[in-house]
This record gives sequence, structure tokens and C-alpha cells, in this order.
Amino acid sequence: MNYQGNREEEVEAAKKRCRVLIEKIDSLGITITQPCKHTLSKLAHSELSFLSRFPNPTSSQPLSVNIGHLEAIVHILQQPFITAVSRVCKPLPLPFSNTNKNDSSSSSNPIHVHIVCTLNKNPVWIIVSDRNPNYISWYPSKKTKGFKSRIQQVLDAAQSTNTLRPFSIVLFFSNGLTNFIHQKLQDEFGASKLALEFSDFDFCEEFEGEWINVIPRSYKEACILEIKVDRVVDDVASSEHRTKDPLVNVLPPECQGGNAYLNLGLGNSFSALVSQMKKVGSTKVEDFPGEDDFVNFDTTALIALVSGISNGCAEELLNKPEVELRHRFKGNYEFVIAQDCAR
Repeated sequence: MNYQGNREEEVEAAKKRCRVLIEKIDSLGITITQPCKHTLSKLAHSELSFLSRFPNPTSSQPLSVNIGHLEAIVHILQQPFITAVSRVCKPLPLPFSNTNKNDSSSSSNPIHVHIVCTLNKNPVWIIVSDRNPNYISWYPSKKTKGFKSRIQQVLDAAQSTNTLRPFSIVLFFSNGLTNFIHQKLQDEFGASKLALEFSDFDFCEEFEGEWINVIPRSYKEACILEIKVDRVVDDVASSEHRTKDPLVNVLPPECQGGNAYLNLGLGNSFSALVSQMKKVGSTKVEDFPGEDDFVNFDTTALIALVSGISNGCAEELLNKPEVELRHRFKGNYEFVIAQDCAR
């Protein structure tokens, strides 16, 4: 068995992949910033340097490199729907408050995502895995904190920031995913298949004199999932407050119940509007038959509803004592009266 020859060929093949990857990084378009290119190039050169000083080929030490992971990241960056890349392979500077008290992860731990960019004009964070899917563990062990814990930490960070808050977390598994992990991500985090198609193959060219070596990389087995951040928040909120009336513990007892809004003096129109909004609050947008079911309220219309001057009630409001109106509308008294008179 020519183990030495096989190992030398394996190392040389990995070196070629590094050199090709460095060229691809240099040729990335204007959608990625120079600091991001510099970070990727530095990582690729580090891999090449490691391979150049790799131990004796006869060593039984396995060839463990990160070149496949970097290739997958660059493959994503080459997709036409990936734009405005602002951060690559660097921890996010996000101090956050961990909402899971039983989680051993600390708020001081850095948040690692591989790409921060926009995907079809929506801000996203992308996590990339090039691991053998059989070695991705969901639960914590002595060697790993578990994939579930990592996703939870990233989601906690995403939900705790406003300036860098992503629309979704995208998970790119270049070598696929086991059914067990896939189902867990779907059940516990609402993950779904990304509604975009990435290219299945990546071809790299390396010139050696008059010869051109084509180095193929297949992503046919890749699994790409999306976790929508706001959907996770809404699901948690609805499960916690599903049986609670929003007026309970907020309004005094005499103002609670079916006539709560009327008792507050908000008017019949506003009461009817809020009642209807509460009825359809859990209805999905796609369940509505057409656009006619939606109304956009501008500021003036909303003020009219709240102040009770809509639907011909303006004259009734003007007949009330000025003292009562000033107490009710406070600093907005003049504005409401002006709107009332205009009607």
C-alpha cells in the first residue's frame, strides 16, 4: 500500500484548492467589502501555509483542513441574490441578555455567524457547515455544546438587537443534513426550506503552463434552511399570551369587558374597529380573499377614530364642555378641535 504517495497527493490536491480559492476571493464582486475579502484571503492563506508545513506524509495524522468550509462560504457569496456583504467569518459585536436562564451559554460569549448580508433585499445572518452530517450533534456532550444550543444563542442575539436585527437566519449545510436534525430544526425553531435555488456545482480552474486543471465541487446534497426571526418571537409570544385579554391587569375593573373602549370614552367607531382587529388578529394574510379587505389608516383618520369625530360625530363632540375636552385630549386639544371643525 503506497500510503506515502496517497498522502502526498492528498496534500497537493488541498494546496491546489487553496490557491484556486484565493483567486476566487480576489475576483469577488463589489457586493463584498474589502475588509471581508481580506478576512477570507487571510484564512485561505493560513490553510495553504498549514498544508505547506504539513508533517511527514508517512504520519498517521489525518489531514484535517477547513478549506471545504471556506469554499462553501465563497460559493454562497457568488450567488447573484447575495448582496451588501458587511461581515464574514468574524464574531458579531452584540452584547445580549440571554432569555434562557437554564442555558449555560453566557452573554459574554461572542456570537459567531459566517456571513452578514442581504438576501433578496432582506438582512440575513448565514451559518455555514461543511461537516459530515452524521457528526452534527443536536444535544450537548463532553465534546460539543450541541447544535440546538448554538442556534438558540444566535436567535437570542438576533432578537436582542435593533440595529443589526436580521430578517432571518439562514443555515447552509453543504454536505446535507440528517432527518433527525432537520426535523428538530423544523419543530423547535420553525425552520423551513429556503425559497431560493443555489447552484449545485462549482467549478474552479487552475493554470499550469499550457494545461488547465478543472477542480469540481458539488453542492447537490446541500440542505439550505431559513429561520425567520420575527416568526419565532411571535410564536413564543402567542403561546405565552394565547388565553390572556390584553386589557386585563392594564385597565381598572370597571373598564374591562366588552365595553372597555367605550368606558374609556374612545367612541363607538374606535371600539368597533378594535373589536374587529382582535377578531382577525390571528388570521393569516393569505386567508383574505382580496386586497379590498385591507385599509391603510393615515394619522388623521386614526386621530378621528380615537377622538370619536368620525362617522358624523364631530358636532356631538363640539357640544361638550371645553373643560371636559381639554381634560380628555390634553396637549392635543387644539389639534383635535381643528380637525373636528374641518369635518
